[in-house]
Parts: sequence; structure tokens; C-alpha cells
Amino acid sequence: MSLKPMFVLFLVLCVSVVNAEGLNYTFTDGKLTGTETIAATGYIELHFQNNNDQPYDIAIDRLKEGKTPADLEVATASVAEAFTTNPEKIPEATKIDYETSETIGGVSAAPNASATAGVLLGPGIYVISPSCGG
Repeated sequence: MSLKPMFVLFLVLCVSVVNAEGLNYTFTDGKLTGTETIAATGYIELHFQNNNDQPYDIAIDRLKEGKTPADLEVATASVAEAFTTNPEKIPEATKIDYETSETIGGVSAAPNASATAGVLLGPGIYVISPSCGG
């Protein structure tokens, strides 16, 4: 399993309505750009433009109550370290990761292509992260 560095955008949501445009993200040369803060709950569309020569995915994870973006960074680093250098720590690192956030959706795009998916958002803090799909 090949792990790529995790690039994240944090979304802080509250009750309101998002515009018809939805959330828009572009991944180019290892950098994810797009909507960082919105006021929205409910169903919205997630638009993803992949400007790379291999498939990529983006996932939306909601931080669990009491968890912070810093907690997620620590959990993600622990998982990456376990998979690359310390396999006996995979179960413990994975447990911490699951206790920190939950995946609520995402979208995959082929090389140099775009894709759209729908997600249902409730109040919370969300993290958007890309990963290599190939």
C-alpha cells in the first residue's frame, strides 16, 4: 500500500443554506484548492477537478465531537507511520483514527477529468483530503 501525504482543507459548518454551486475543489501538482469555509447543512454537491495524470479521490470526513484538526493530524501521521515502518501498530493507529473522524462521502475523478457527487452535511467540522486512486 502506497501512502501519499495528506493535504486537508477544514470546513466549519453551521445551520444555513449553501448556494447552488455546491463545493468546488481542484487538485493540481499535489495541492488541493477549493472551498474552505461554508455555512451549510443538508444535501450539497461536491465538484472535483483532477488535473493530474493519475486518478485521485477526495474524501469528506467529519471530526467527532471534542476532536480538533490537530487531533486528526496526529491520528493520520500515526496511521502513515504504522503502515510504512511499524506494522504491528496498525490496529492501534487505526483505532485512534476511527475515534477522531468519520468519512461521510467523497468523489473520484479519472486523470485530467472532473466528477461530481452528492453529500449530506450536518453541523460540524469537516476535513477534505485527496488520495491517489491509482
